Amino acid sequence: MITAALMIVALLETTAIAQSEASAPESDLRFAKSLSVAFRYASQKAVPSVVTIEGTRKPKSTSGKQLAPGENPFRGTPFEEFFREGPRGGFGFSPPSFGTSTGSGVIIGADGVILTNRHVVADSDTLTVRLSDGREYRVQEVLADDLTDLAVVRIDVSDLPAAEFKDSDEIEIGDWVIAVGNPFGLAATVTAGIVSATSRELALPGSRGEYLQTDAAINQGNSGGPLVTLDGKVVGINTAISTTNGGSQGVGFAIPSNTAYWVVSNLLQHGRVPRAYLGIRIQPVDNDLAQQFNVPVGFGALVPDVASGGPAEEAGIKPSDVIIRFGGKRVRGPGHLQSIVQRTPIGKPQAVEIVRNGEQMTLQVTVREMPENYFSQGNPRKQPSVTPPTQVENFDDLGLQVQTLTEEIAEGLGLETNRGVVVTEVQTGSPAHLKGLQRGMVITEVAQQAVTTSEMFHELVANQSLQKGILLRTYQRGRGTRFLVLRAE
Repeated sequence: MITAALMIVALLETTAIAQSEASAPESDLRFAKSLSVAFRYASQKAVPSVVTIEGTRKPKSTSGKQLAPGENPFRGTPFEEFFREGPRGGFGFSPPSFGTSTGSGVIIGADGVILTNRHVVADSDTLTVRLSDGREYRVQEVLADDLTDLAVVRIDVSDLPAAEFKDSDEIEIGDWVIAVGNPFGLAATVTAGIVSATSRELALPGSRGEYLQTDAAINQGNSGGPLVTLDGKVVGINTAISTTNGGSQGVGFAIPSNTAYWVVSNLLQHGRVPRAYLGIRIQPVDNDLAQQFNVPVGFGALVPDVASGGPAEEAGIKPSDVIIRFGGKRVRGPGHLQSIVQRTPIGKPQAVEIVRNGEQMTLQVTVREMPENYFSQGNPRKQPSVTPPTQVENFDDLGLQVQTLTEEIAEGLGLETNRGVVVTEVQTGSPAHLKGLQRGMVITEVAQQAVTTSEMFHELVANQSLQKGILLRTYQRGRGTRFLVLRAE
């Protein structure tokens, strides 16, 4: 009786498994079809608002004057006869050609307002926009923001299909996205992927802030096109890729839509982007720095320098402070802090939470508008002149040779003070070399104690443990002030 019952149970289980296996492919197919429908919806909603932007750059003579087609670029110079076209010409010349560039853009206003990258429209004498239906229009106006590599162009047309923005703060790693654009001249191309990272900080030339990272294919010509979620809304503007071969390798970057919307609003309202600033230099909190400053690793922004007379100094922010919250928002890193601060209403007090000497405190700061020449202020005008000491000493445990900073060297470095020691030699493979210390760099502090002479430097270093890590505050021409930790491996 028991045996029969067990056989019946086994038979039922076998039947259930067989039925499940038989229905699995059909279920998977329904899921795949539903995903296809989602991608189809996003594509159909996004493609009509994506445009191709073509730029034409006229050739110029050696003096910078624009040339007509076929005109000798050396005309009016002593080399004109040598480079004359024709059988009597000495070397001949190739008739100047008109340079062209191609990128993408996305319609954000039905009245002809289009968002793109600044580098798509820069240096072009004429710009043409081609809509998804094939119509072409000459660009009437260009407004650009250098610090975000974004630009707005206008064309004289109405009733265009404008895209919708999505809050980029709502995007999470793993969300499906599509990139729409004009790669290699192939208009209205759609590629799919996921959001690979949401707060990627990049050292792009002339640009600041955070980026969305995606594995959706982005190639030459995609710049300025939108990164779109499955609900058909723009969450980013495709801007750059990381590649070793010049093409897509699954690592692309987009400017978040919240940043883009803020920039666009200011460009359309003011013709420029007024942004707030604190007047500080900031750097990430890595594992070694987190231990030195007694803060959690991986978030916050360390302050190695504070500008004299700036909003931060007036608020009481000091070097060695770690900013962990600003305006009630938890700071993920330097790029995130820059993004928050620059969009802060100018003149409105904000709470800034810091960690100082292991203690958390809250200050009030009132940001001001960033001066137009802010990033060019204080740049040194010449290279430092650094010579090794007359009597060369053996390298210390750090792998360094230093000498007291003189007024002559301080002037060459563009410093207003001559306090500190200058690095004269770095031993290859030493802790100093591995951390990037270089000849000509200045060390101003050891373990948060000011250094004024080479003797004082050696004395302070001798009291520190290289195994636990030695905290240095350094200055380098072109990079400013930074903290770093030397540690024996």
